[in-house]
Amino acid sequence: MRRKWTSEEEQILIESYSMIGPKVLAEQLNRNLKSVSKKAIKLGLSRGIAQGNSSRKNTWKFTNWSYDLGYIVGVYLGDGNIYTTKRNSSYFRLSVIDKDFCEAVQTKLKKLTGYSSSLKFNKERKQWTLTFCNRDFVEWIRINFGGANNKRQKVLPLKEANKGMIEGIFDSEGTVIRYSFIIRMQDNMASLQWILFKQLGVTRGPSNKSGRKLNYSNLYSVTVSNREYTRVGLGTYIKHKAKNGIIYKG
Repeated sequence: MRRKWTSEEEQILIESYSMIGPKVLAEQLNRNLKSVSKKAIKLGLSRGIAQGNSSRKNTWKFTNWSYDLGYIVGVYLGDGNIYTTKRNSSYFRLSVIDKDFCEAVQTKLKKLTGYSSSLKFNKERKQWTLTFCNRDFVEWIRINFGGANNKRQKVLPLKEANKGMIEGIFDSEGTVIRYSFIIRMQDNMASLQWILFKQLGVTRGPSNKSGRKLNYSNLYSVTVSNREYTRVGLGTYIKHKAKNGIIYKG
């Protein structure tokens, strides 16, 4: 019977493959060479990742803004993280409870870059973890939107990309309370507010509030009614958030 890959094994593969290769890893992980090589290809890994783009299979270069790229940026600004290991491998990771959310991110990453990502369920944490290994993509995210501990929001140059970013942020950080979507973040979300209330035309009112600083946890809050959220063409890729009029886009 084929043995499933654990999250710990995947982590070892991501951090070590480019330096020591499949043969040594197969011995360390007590797996056959074919299994290790196949998994590395699926994760977009290759030998000599630290030697430059010319020696890597999973090269990527930004070409243009799109809805999908905006969505991934929004996911990163919310629950997403990026990492670079001591051995110079880099990856994007998302750990959440919603499988449909991860699958939406996985589909968009594949469409954008041409490379696959890994999706695993952690029984102890009861979470799905998506891992995407691509140094070029991670560095582009870091340069343009900051590292995991200093993320930077900004208005993107294309309206459709901004719509994607809004949905990515709301899918990551948004909470549905009665008939409103609420997002809470440490950033005052000036860019997010401009996109929602100026570019997309969300009508301000009692149910559509922006930039309110909360009295706890040093957080800011933006609230948008479900009606306004859907009226301007926004939806969600998470089934449990698709309620009270919010459109499910899965």
